[in-house]
Amino acid sequence: MTAPGGAGTTFAVAAPAARRVLLEIYPAPVGADAVAQVDLHRGPDGVWRGRLAAVGPGMPDDHGGAAGLLAAVGG
Repeated sequence: MTAPGGAGTTFAVAAPAARRVLLEIYPAPVGADAVAQVDLHRGPDGVWRGRLAAVGPGMPDDHGGAAGLLAAVGG
């Protein structure tokens, strides 16, 4: 989802049992290091959210980002 009023993307993951959710953005599906990381923040509804300013529709960033990974760590 694009954030209103500016570039960037807000990510949301429903993971009420998770202790931590880390979003990583990779420039390629395999064999590359993450170019961005953000710890998502848990809301009272059990949905974890975070925003990356450098990621928008079609990934128009300097990295040509093509893949991402969400890891939810359960309790």
